[in-house]
Amino acid sequence: MRVGACFKESERQMATRKKVELVDPDPNPAPIDYDKIAADLELLYRNPRAPLGIDTETTGLQVFDGRAHCIGISYAGLPEGEPVSGYLGFAHAVGEPAPAELVDKLAYVLEQQGRPLIIQNAQFDIQSLLTADIDIRGQEFYDLPTMANLIDENMPSKGMDAIAKKFAPHVSKLTEDEWLNNQKKIGWPLVTPERMYAYATNDAEVTFVSWCEMIEHKEWLALAPDYWEHKQKTILTLLEMRRRGVRLNHEAAQVMADIGRARMKVLLEELGYPNLGPKALTELLLEKLQLPVIKRSAKTGDPSFDKEVMAEYDEMLEKVDSDLSKVILEYRGWQKAVSSGYQAYLNVVSPDGRVRTEYTTHVTRTGRLSSKEPNLQQIPKESDREKKPWNWQMKAVFEPTDGFRMWNVDYSQLELRLMAAFAGVPSLKQVFIEGRDIFDEMAEALGYPRQTIKTFVYANSYGAGDKKIARSIGITLAEAKKLRSDYLAEYPQLGLFSRKLETMAKRNKKIPMWSGRFRHMPYPSEAYKAMNSFIQGGGADIVERAMVRIAEEVCDENCYLLMQIHDAFVFEIKDG
Repeated sequence: MRVGACFKESERQMATRKKVELVDPDPNPAPIDYDKIAADLELLYRNPRAPLGIDTETTGLQVFDGRAHCIGISYAGLPEGEPVSGYLGFAHAVGEPAPAELVDKLAYVLEQQGRPLIIQNAQFDIQSLLTADIDIRGQEFYDLPTMANLIDENMPSKGMDAIAKKFAPHVSKLTEDEWLNNQKKIGWPLVTPERMYAYATNDAEVTFVSWCEMIEHKEWLALAPDYWEHKQKTILTLLEMRRRGVRLNHEAAQVMADIGRARMKVLLEELGYPNLGPKALTELLLEKLQLPVIKRSAKTGDPSFDKEVMAEYDEMLEKVDSDLSKVILEYRGWQKAVSSGYQAYLNVVSPDGRVRTEYTTHVTRTGRLSSKEPNLQQIPKESDREKKPWNWQMKAVFEPTDGFRMWNVDYSQLELRLMAAFAGVPSLKQVFIEGRDIFDEMAEALGYPRQTIKTFVYANSYGAGDKKIARSIGITLAEAKKLRSDYLAEYPQLGLFSRKLETMAKRNKKIPMWSGRFRHMPYPSEAYKAMNSFIQGGGADIVERAMVRIAEEVCDENCYLLMQIHDAFVFEIKDG
């Protein structure tokens, strides 16, 4: 019998359940028509290549470390033009489970070779099915959020509701059942298969119908023929990385989190503020340090201190030689290191001592992978204990499995190489071919320090204006304009290539990437980002394809891919 382990409520679930006082509005749902489901499965069995939308229900989100497992599966499809849909709940805490023979038939249908499976969250649902002893990793599958990102990466959300609203507005998702939504948060402890049926079945139906519309979308049809095959491999590679996780030195992370909190308290006392909120930042940055207002709130007109603005202020503070700027920088360094690093790792570490980040393929507009819960792509490359004491243990809190060692491998100046190659800059290509330092060469040619040129080159390629460049490298506006002019005079091919991409973005509202996908820019005002998108996105595509090849050709029981941090890979390799 192919069903998951028996459901056992955790103490957390029981405690949370006591807080839920909502009364079920539908305590006596209609019985499930298992004869109808049996007929559906027979029809699907006879049509092994018929696409099928699926969704799983679980006791929680922790399916990757064994704390949660699948309790039921919903399906929806159109074999032979006949609509089929239903839900089989086989491991609910309450109620009668679905007949075991039907669960076995559904498992067989899902594993039938050649059947495309359509999923809203492929990494999660593939792992969820594995907890029920159903393995679809060898099947063709489609992940809707990733598809949505390829069709229109500018969508503010790629959740099921947003996808359905954009691509299949003629279908509706059942989202207003407050009692069920509360039960979902705590692992469905009071929900029978009958009560779940309409809710779960609707998820699979909306998933399937949305996919039917998406595969006919003009932007989907414009992708390179083999692009989705590669993307499936990417998702499976990320799935295996998440399944393994990376081992956390709990004690080291806790020590650094405690040190950081203690140090932040001292620094706030030194600054004379209870926190670094807008009032404190206004007085410290704008009044005492006389830094310029970078951006104002559209609503209030007050100075803005959002994430992007503060990143600019951090760059400016590093160039201000004062005790005050050093204190502010140290506080902000510890604040980020503790909240996004050390404590974030402790908050999500699994019982087996490993951290399992979720790498996503549908969040960034450039096509880069993103990481969340926790964000392991924020781990800094450099960790100088003297200059940035808050970062020096960020890598060290992760350690290899016994008998293994950790290795870090990364690309050297990947985006700059890509820029030199596509723009066709002979002098820069020759520097790379001969293995010389590109920024030393550019600094000598332009007459500026190496670090200044490095900061300028990346800021310029990312579409920064003269004012932002002046602030980021600590020069006057006139000097920034002259530097840009000298740069384009020295390397005219870069300016030509940037203008070519910008013109293409304005004319076509998108630019093609070398890999066969597109970066969409629906508004002419965004065209200045074309160069950045092409270079950053193109570099991300190179890294992603290398990651897939590594997983297929290198990784085995002696070598595991643990993390991908932009243009770097972290491996766990067996001693010897």
